[in-house]
Amino acid sequence: MRISIQLLIRIYPLPNNTKMKKHFLLILFLLLATVVEANPVKQMLERFQKGLSNRFKIEIRSSSDQGDYFELYGGGRKVTVRANNYVSAAFGINWYLKYYCHAHVSFCEDRLPDLPVDLPQVKERHETVLSDNFYMNYCTFSYTTAFLGLETLGTRDRPDGSKRH
Repeated sequence: MRISIQLLIRIYPLPNNTKMKKHFLLILFLLLATVVEANPVKQMLERFQKGLSNRFKIEIRSSSDQGDYFELYGGGRKVTVRANNYVSAAFGINWYLKYYCHAHVSFCEDRLPDLPVDLPQVKERHETVLSDNFYMNYCTFSYTTAFLGLETLGTRDRPDGSKRH
């Protein structure tokens, strides 16, 4: 929902007092900031499949413990994903699509069929206490890099002057 400031000023004219104008604009800005909310997980779901974001409800809650977590519950028309950040929420959606809908989403190939009208029921919670999580090095996403050999990798010295081999 995009509303231009000029249109709002025409609808709600600003008072003549400068101090009141500042307060009015501050309240208007805060109101718009709460109404217009960017959700990267919803945007990701729309890139996967148009209308897919309507099938999931995303709730971001801060966690009292130190680990990341996601919770999946619901089914039918909508599945709720509760997590402590957007990365964990995306991981939870991937988990649900993989293990409940038998869909596959990756850098290499997507196998995302049309989901059924009634989504499978789920009630699950996963958490980790790891401080660093990673998916993969998408530049070299196989284990063969270690076996390429010096002719492929090169024998140049490192930028700091030390020898590579």
